[in-house]
Amino acid sequence: MIDIPAEPAEGTTAAARVLFFDHTASMGGGEIALLNLVSHLDRRKVDPIVVLGGDGPLVERLRSLIETHVLALPMDVGETKKDSLGIATLFQIREVLAMLGYVWRLAQFIRRERVELVHTNSLKADIIG
Repeated sequence: MIDIPAEPAEGTTAAARVLFFDHTASMGGGEIALLNLVSHLDRRKVDPIVVLGGDGPLVERLRSLIETHVLALPMDVGETKKDSLGIATLFQIREVLAMLGYVWRLAQFIRRERVELVHTNSLKADIIG
């Protein structure tokens, strides 16, 4: 039996709890890069967790490697194209409220999981995260 200490050994530090967030689980360039990134982390330094804004092929690929959660984005938010964003977006009350609700749920998840750092993986994830 291996005895794993509850606290880091003297002179060492605990791995940082890092959340990797992407708005989608579809396999695109950013999502492939995320898969490669989390596959090569030094687990002595990084304690990773992934949150995706939808279900898709990336979920199962990540779950075989790392703790992965789906926190589903509202359909209106998930389907918004970056070309349509601008000052007029602020007047789309329903979408803004849906986004704020999602941000609140994500923030609660981050606190509950004791995340120290958030890595966003796309433009949409940057805005939400």
